[in-house]
Parts: sequence; structure tokens; C-alpha cells
Amino acid sequence: MTATKRKPGPLSERAYVNRVRKQGNLCPFCLALDVEGGAVDIQGEEATQDASCLGCGRTWTDHYKLYGYTVAGGA
Repeated sequence: MTATKRKPGPLSERAYVNRVRKQGNLCPFCLALDVEGGAVDIQGEEATQDASCLGCGRTWTDHYKLYGYTVAGGA
């Protein structure tokens, strides 16, 4: 997908989280949806994942926090 034109610089953390919730994974720099993520590193209840944009080539790290779980198979 083509990147959206906007002011230079990455989105604020709050703006990035809100956009990802609405649109799915995207680049915080150019807003392209064509992003890749590396392996997820889990440390306690937090996890991180390195990500990169196939549109602009920038990289960043996403941060996640455990908020629950689901039993496999629904049992």
C-alpha cells in the first residue's frame, strides 16, 4: 500500500497505538501498512518485537503487555 503524505517524523506513541488499534500494523514514520515483524521476545508479562517498513525502510520496536489468555481448543 502507498504511504500517506504527512509531516516528517514518527507518530507519537499514543497516536501510533490508536492507529494500530483501528487500522492494524503500520509504519509509525510513513504510515504504510506494508510492515514486517521479527521474532517476539517475551520477558515476564511484557514482550517486544522488532519491526520494519517495506515502504520507507525505517525500523522500530513494538512493545506488548499481557492482558489475558485463551485456553487452546476452547476447553
